[in-house]
Amino acid sequence: MDTDARLFIDAFPEAAFLLDGRGEIVAANELARSLVRLPPGSGFVGQLFHTIARDNGSAVARALAQWSGSSTPSPARLMLSKPDGEVVQRRCDGWRWKGAVGDFVVVRIARDDQTSRLGQLTRTIDRLNEECAAHARAEEELRRLIREMNGQNSIRDLVISHVSHDLRTPLNAILGMSEFMMQQPFGELEPRYLEYLDDIRLSGTALLELVDRVLTLSADANVKDEIASRLSDLSLCIDNCRRLVEPIARRREIALLIPESMDLPSLWADQVLIKQILTNVLGNAVKYVQDGGEVRLDVADADDGGLRVTISDNGPGISRDKLDRLLETGNRDPFLSKQGSGGIGLYLSCRAMESIGGQLLIDSEVGEGTSISLMLPPHVVERRAGT
Repeated sequence: MDTDARLFIDAFPEAAFLLDGRGEIVAANELARSLVRLPPGSGFVGQLFHTIARDNGSAVARALAQWSGSSTPSPARLMLSKPDGEVVQRRCDGWRWKGAVGDFVVVRIARDDQTSRLGQLTRTIDRLNEECAAHARAEEELRRLIREMNGQNSIRDLVISHVSHDLRTPLNAILGMSEFMMQQPFGELEPRYLEYLDDIRLSGTALLELVDRVLTLSADANVKDEIASRLSDLSLCIDNCRRLVEPIARRREIALLIPESMDLPSLWADQVLIKQILTNVLGNAVKYVQDGGEVRLDVADADDGGLRVTISDNGPGISRDKLDRLLETGNRDPFLSKQGSGGIGLYLSCRAMESIGGQLLIDSEVGEGTSISLMLPPHVVERRAGT
């Protein structure tokens, strides 16, 4: 066999045989050698093609006659024996090829046999089954998580209900007793005692509002939109917060420089939330300033059309490295918690400001005091005509 014929048959990407005019195998490439099974002790070269085809001789003879008569590939389906002994039907394309030393028949064993197609289909079905099983497991896991979340929500609601009941009972007693004492049923009280009783009533009312708000939000998540659509009186919020911190400031001789009954715009925000922010910031200022110190509250228009509420003190101040950690979640700075506070009031106030689109800014120097600005955005500020 010439070299060209060997190179030609080895170049095929599929199993291929080269036959002479009698149907004898002249050459075969490596794919052909691994594809079919020969009788024990025999090789390819010199074997008749029908020895590897398990069809009767007439079927192979008809195919050889057709292939040797045309240079155009012609298909035929023949039974071939695989190396493992399994007999499968394969498509064989054959045609005449003119080599340097004579005419040959090229037989190409196509890959699209029924067994291969069935194997591909089986593998595809197995893959789809695996994907369906994975989807089913993911869906069941999602259902489990939903059930777990619903269970946790039920537990949360139960805990909130019990806690709120346990809080409301003594709070209502405190409020009822303070109101009763303010009526002076056992004789006239000094004005300062009446003022103290009113402070107790105001503090109890503020705490009761917080408990009611927690209950409302836990019962209906959609109530947030309804709360945000109500106008809050900023002047009233500031007056209430001033009265809450006044007793502590008076006892420690701290000057509270907060104007009373200011004429300020209203806010499209939850009034309880605004009061809680102001109470946290004012309470921190009064708590950490030294005895005889000074706490000031100022309200001014911001450059963006909103409002700036600034609460400043002349206390010890906060170092720069602590300022960076002050608004981190869960921060419990020793400086801020040394007097019994959890040290997270500013963090909660910052998050609350962000919930209405605002900002909480801190400026402080050690030995110079601290200034906290509550930046209320323009969309929550309801200005009256002409202001």
